Amino acid sequence: RRLVPPFPEAASPMPRKPRRGYYVEGELVTPGSEADARLNAGRYGPDAPSRTARKLASEELQALGEALVALRADRFAALPIPERLREAVVELKRLRAFEAIRRQRQFLGKLMRDLDPEELAAIAAALAADRHDAAAEAARHHRAEQWRAELIAGDAPVADWLARFPGTDAQVLRSLVRQARKEAAATPPVPGGAARHGPAYRKLYALVRAGLDAAGD
Repeated sequence: RRLVPPFPEAASPMPRKPRRGYYVEGELVTPGSEADARLNAGRYGPDAPSRTARKLASEELQALGEALVALRADRFAALPIPERLREAVVELKRLRAFEAIRRQRQFLGKLMRDLDPEELAAIAAALAADRHDAAAEAARHHRAEQWRAELIAGDAPVADWLARFPGTDAQVLRSLVRQARKEAAATPPVPGGAARHGPAYRKLYALVRAGLDAAGD
């Protein structure tokens, strides 16, 4: 008898990726299409935003609400927002489970859509003020680090500093600079690692930063 190899089983078809959109009278309408625009015009008026635009606006409001989690405490407390929204933000800070956070974010987005323009403007202003403060703090930190590096590098910047900031205790400044130089010479950098610094290096930064802050530099 001749052996006939078994027929291979038919491969199961790959699941098709569902197409995005919605059905109207059996026809798929994709967001942003001409059909979508016509349907929106008929439902909401000719000047109404498209479904895609409304979705983007909703996502932006949710992101604005989520940003409240990191808002400075005093600014958050001063916001003229509904107590329900305030509690939702506090709850989002508390959550740790991924799914719970996802649901809370969606709920937060829903509450944000109920706010009036004045409340939304107050939130945007508070967040903008936080960003401005963060940028200013980063600039002050960079300025203090730059001064510290220059003071350790040579004696001319020490004289320059004392001329610009006469309220500085010159003896303390020079002592910290000398000690920071000794620490740098005694502590060679680790290959491939972060540089190690001693206490004088950190104290010198504190002195410089205090002088800059006091002078409004």
